Amino acid sequence: MASTSNPGGNVPPTEEAFNAALLHQVPFKFFGSETPEQGTARIQEALGDLDTLGIPTAQFTHDAVLKEGCIVDQFLKLQRTFTSHNDEVKASLIQLGIKLDFFVLPMHATVRGFIEFCTYIKSREGQAAVHGVQRRLKLERRAGASGRIDIASLGKALNIQIGEMGSSIKNIRERYGDRIAELRTQLRQLEWDQDREIEAGKNPLPPSAEGYAKAKEMFGNHVRVEEFVEQKVNRDLLVKYIQEKILYYDREFMTKQAVNFRDYLAAIVGEEIAPPPAEGANGNSSPTRGKAKDDTPTSAERADSHREETGGHSSETSIAWRVRGRKRRQPPAGRQPQDQGDTRLARQKAPSHTRGQE
Repeated sequence: MASTSNPGGNVPPTEEAFNAALLHQVPFKFFGSETPEQGTARIQEALGDLDTLGIPTAQFTHDAVLKEGCIVDQFLKLQRTFTSHNDEVKASLIQLGIKLDFFVLPMHATVRGFIEFCTYIKSREGQAAVHGVQRRLKLERRAGASGRIDIASLGKALNIQIGEMGSSIKNIRERYGDRIAELRTQLRQLEWDQDREIEAGKNPLPPSAEGYAKAKEMFGNHVRVEEFVEQKVNRDLLVKYIQEKILYYDREFMTKQAVNFRDYLAAIVGEEIAPPPAEGANGNSSPTRGKAKDDTPTSAERADSHREETGGHSSETSIAWRVRGRKRRQPPAGRQPQDQGDTRLARQKAPSHTRGQE
């Protein structure tokens, strides 16, 4: 008996086996391949904890969604426009839905009303409403415990206005900054050119007798004093006088005057005379104290005595007095004196000079 099978011996698969193999290879499902229970499970999983907001989720089943003209995938995509927000935004959106009459109360929300509400949120008008809710909630968080949304809004507007003003000021400064820098460079160049022309245009007056007389009147005494003290013999005598005064003040325990004269000496020659050692703890006094003094007065004592008798004179007068007291050297017999330096110094009237002993 001849076989009725295919020449190749292949048995055609049954319809169930063909569909099973096709579904195993293709990663998508055909319409109608999902059972109502599976569709309901997917819907309940997507809605999540919507019950906590007052909307009963038990009514959202596979058949209820199909009854409103939506397949399961369409409903799942549509409901994400609402459930993708946080709980705070979702609660505010529910209040918006009640205000727009999509449902009276959350607990009385129907499948049709929820689908229509999600469709509204997806629209341009609904997106604007969602953004408004988000901004209001942000202002409430900014207001803090006071809850003054108006103050928070005014503060936000003020910050925006300050930012715009700062941006405008920045643009103005950028527009004028380069020009100002260029003008400043030109100004400095003009000032430099002006100084050069002024320096080049100076025409000093020629020296005149009146000018010399005025200069002599203004600076003559200072010049005479400077010339006098710059001479070596006068400088040495003044230094010696200061040293003697320091020793005298130390002997008389006139500390303040001694310190002043030590400062003078340090400024002139860069050295000082150390003060005598103070009286020790063993009762020994300074070597200068208790020592018998020579009856012959020193030059410093003679100068002090002379100042006391005459009522006080300047330091240069004291030097001239001591120079006059020196024994002048006589020239050899038969020769005329070539330079009477000591005589001229003795006869020279020393310039007036304020003497600051204290």
